[in-house]
Amino acid sequence: MFVNLLIPRWRHPNAAIRCHAAAKLNPHKPAHVEKLWQLANHDPAPEVQRIAITRLNDIHRLLELLQREDRPLQSELAAMRLSELYEQQHLNLNTLADTGQFALTQLLCQSQNSLLHESLLPRIQQQPLLAKLAMQSSLAATRQQAAIRLEEDSCIESVRQYAKEHDKAVYRIIREHLKRKQQLETERQLAASQAEQFLQQLHSLLNQPEHPHLAARLEHLRQQWQQLPHTVTQAYTEFPKLSDKADALILQQQAAAAHEAQQRAAQAALTAQLNALDQQLQHSLQSLSSTSTQALQQLSDAFERIAADTLLTTEQKQCLEQLQQRLSWCQTLSEDADALTTSLQVSAEELDDTALQSLIGTVQQQLSTYYHWPTDTPRPELLLNLQRHLEQLQQQLQHRQQQAAEQAEIEQWQHFSIIAQKEQLCVAMETLIDIDLPPSDRAQQIRSLQQQWKALDHSNQVSVKSLWDRFHQAAQQAYEPCDQYFREQSRLRAWNLTQREQICTHLQSYFDTLDWQQPDWHALEAILKKAKMEWRRYAPVDRAPGKPLQLHFNSLIQQAETALDAHRAACAEAKQSLVDHAAQLAECDADELQSATQQLKQLQQQWKQLGATEHSRERQLWQAFRGHGDRLFARLRAQQDATDSTSSETDARLLCIRLEILLHQPSPETDQCLRMEYQMQRLEAALETPTTDQQLSELEQLRQMWKQQGFAESFPELDQRFQRLLQQTGKTE
Repeated sequence: MFVNLLIPRWRHPNAAIRCHAAAKLNPHKPAHVEKLWQLANHDPAPEVQRIAITRLNDIHRLLELLQREDRPLQSELAAMRLSELYEQQHLNLNTLADTGQFALTQLLCQSQNSLLHESLLPRIQQQPLLAKLAMQSSLAATRQQAAIRLEEDSCIESVRQYAKEHDKAVYRIIREHLKRKQQLETERQLAASQAEQFLQQLHSLLNQPEHPHLAARLEHLRQQWQQLPHTVTQAYTEFPKLSDKADALILQQQAAAAHEAQQRAAQAALTAQLNALDQQLQHSLQSLSSTSTQALQQLSDAFERIAADTLLTTEQKQCLEQLQQRLSWCQTLSEDADALTTSLQVSAEELDDTALQSLIGTVQQQLSTYYHWPTDTPRPELLLNLQRHLEQLQQQLQHRQQQAAEQAEIEQWQHFSIIAQKEQLCVAMETLIDIDLPPSDRAQQIRSLQQQWKALDHSNQVSVKSLWDRFHQAAQQAYEPCDQYFREQSRLRAWNLTQREQICTHLQSYFDTLDWQQPDWHALEAILKKAKMEWRRYAPVDRAPGKPLQLHFNSLIQQAETALDAHRAACAEAKQSLVDHAAQLAECDADELQSATQQLKQLQQQWKQLGATEHSRERQLWQAFRGHGDRLFARLRAQQDATDSTSSETDARLLCIRLEILLHQPSPETDQCLRMEYQMQRLEAALETPTTDQQLSELEQLRQMWKQQGFAESFPELDQRFQRLLQQTGKTE
């Protein structure tokens, strides 16, 4: 005992004494600062470290404690203290320029200053520290930003497990991040499957070098290949080689086609020359035909004059017969001239294929009559025009048939392209069967693939039953994991709806029986808090029945909160009146201090009896009320300090007062001021009645403190008072 008296109180073996001594050290005195630093840095008791650190104002030493990763308690306490100093504008951001990421993380976990978070969060790069901020930061915005920046799977998983139970916003961010990663993997697998198919199509295309649309199909494959991600195509080095090989083949085909075009141009020029010669020949024949017709007419007239002449020779008769025969052809042609001219005037563009074929048959039948036109007599211009018209009609029909064949080939290529795309959709749907996805994501991707299939059906009616059966079967298999999930979700929503209905029923019943003129405000506030928590718990529900139920719940909550707001406003007004009264008491004359403290005590009792107000308003009013009380007690204390012998006697009196308060015993009149000051400091804790175990623990603590301080020898009268109180409890020395 004697040795302990010689040891400074801040180095006393008893942790409680060191705590008390640390609380009295002045952080503005260098000698006291050094003591606080020794306690904060080396004291084995965490409570002593806490008090010492919370009283330190030395920024550099606090930063040293903050950066100690091997001593998390000191680091956390230093972060709390630095946060307070930053709020008091004793710490600026430039001081933290060289601070490590661990220390900054500790500081952000303890601080609630948004400006500090915005300035320091970008400096945190380590994934485990970002994960810690996502779980432990005091600001929701910082937790969400830290979660967004997570990349390592282990950190993401730890944050996901924590946030699932504690932070729904962060949990949604992590879930969206994992969803994006799964979606990217699915897209990569689908792109790889498409790349394999494009490579197979290119091989097939090179195996058909005589295909008429080789260049178009190659360009189409290249465009599809370029649309694939570079991370997929760079693994297939064979495609560029095959593509170059196809380009060389196309160049050979183009060279051959150019040679054939030159030959056709030469043939066309020869044909034009022949047509020019033919036209010249036709003109000559037409002139000769007209002369022969006049000669035949003259011979016919002569034949009529000499027909009865019996002296005609046989040769003359034969010549006459030839003239008559030629004249008969001319007469026949003259009779058919109108029908032949009508056939020449019909245009092929006005006819469909069937009518065009019928017209060609008619013209061929008309020309068949003149197939045996005399070889020594030029054909008339009318027959030649009709022959050319027939050739044009036949060319037009052949051109139409060629266009129809080309259109059929294009449609066949489109058919091939649609089938290839549908095969890709089948592969994508089959890939979903083995991919582990959340049911909602799986259902969304299945619907997307089905919509793509429908879009292909609308663009081109290409129906392949085997492909559709394959796609439909894969879709059913891929959807099987979703079916049970959605049934469970439906049952869960129905259950949640019934629970919400019960919540509304209980609230309505409670409100109907509640005396709104004099309700139990504490019970009402607790019921509202419990109802809101239970309401959020039973979610989600179906939209249609859930919406009117939500409106009903909102109206019930609004009814109660309106009454609570009115009650809080009345309490705030009453407490403001007490604050004003306390301010008047704090300004009283020196000879009225005793009376003022008694009145302030009554105000304290009135304050306890009043209900709580809005939190920030309650804190503001309480700080103002306590400030006035502190001023009054400080004046009274200063007045009494003039008569007090030492601070030790005050401490001894304070222990006696605490024991008297614990045992509900009155204090002497001379200690009333000190007792009220202590009660003022403990007002918030005194609002709740301590349990029996807590009373016994505090009683033992007071007895030990009295014994350790050695007040018995220094203050015999106070010791008798203290021992008398202990005798009432049965715990004497």
